[in-house]
Amino acid sequence: MLSSYSKLESLLLLILLLLLQSVDSLHIPILYESKEILAINKPSGIQHHSTTDELGIVALIRQQYDQKHPTTRLYSVHRLDRVTSGILLLAKTPEAARELTRLFREKKIVKYYTALSYHKATQKKQGWIQGGMERGRRKSWMLVRKNTTNFAQTRFFSAGLGQLSAANGLAPLALSNSKETTPLAPRTLLLLRPYTGKTHQLRVAAKSVGLPLAGDPVYKDRYDSSATLNRTYLHATALEIRASKDDTPSCFPECISLWCPPPFAHFSQNPEEFNEVLQRLVDKHCESAELRALCRGPYHEEISP
Repeated sequence: MLSSYSKLESLLLLILLLLLQSVDSLHIPILYESKEILAINKPSGIQHHSTTDELGIVALIRQQYDQKHPTTRLYSVHRLDRVTSGILLLAKTPEAARELTRLFREKKIVKYYTALSYHKATQKKQGWIQGGMERGRRKSWMLVRKNTTNFAQTRFFSAGLGQLSAANGLAPLALSNSKETTPLAPRTLLLLRPYTGKTHQLRVAAKSVGLPLAGDPVYKDRYDSSATLNRTYLHATALEIRASKDDTPSCFPECISLWCPPPFAHFSQNPEEFNEVLQRLVDKHCESAELRALCRGPYHEEISP
């Protein structure tokens, strides 16, 4: 019995050491901070909540933040998929958590995502994608146009990337049983604005219009880019909190605009050319003047791909 306990304790100690090592080696960039809010740049590949096998992003940022602010508690108010990187908001007080939850519910927090696809936009280049979300096979979801249950609504815009020169050293995609020549770099840049917040909503929406996201291991197609790429190229790029004077007393200023550049430019020989495509797409289709101005700022990537 003693021997069994010793083995169990050793295993638990090993797991603890591995978790602590992952916390020490990962630095999560902070994009914005006030007395009420913390906004971080979530890396791709980390789920929201912790499991018995790994720490989630909430636990990781709490541990990182506790090193300098041990008395501050962080509250989760929304989430990003494991595969998604970019802006994630956390509240620093219970009051701020309730207020952010209300603003999300009343659609007074606007979010824009950027994404890449290896396909060209042939069905349509922009418009509404909406319908009911239904369970598919292997933990996937499907968009059913005639179903209004679990309704999802997304507006998307796209820009071609075919005119950009692919960066040197890009590996060709895995294409089984075909002699088709595959593109070395993504062909389309997507700007996505969700009006609802359903599981896998943007990934399913992109697939439904013939633009499956680069690197997506679930909603992949013949270009199976998940076998070559180390992440899904979906990034929470912009967020704006719109709390007006007519709202109930708010913890926040009337408007907070956040911008987090997508870590996508490494596919191009000239990252500035990619950034120009992104700026034109945002200037044309983003309704917020503040976010358009932030997009025109100096381009940089917080997280390496």
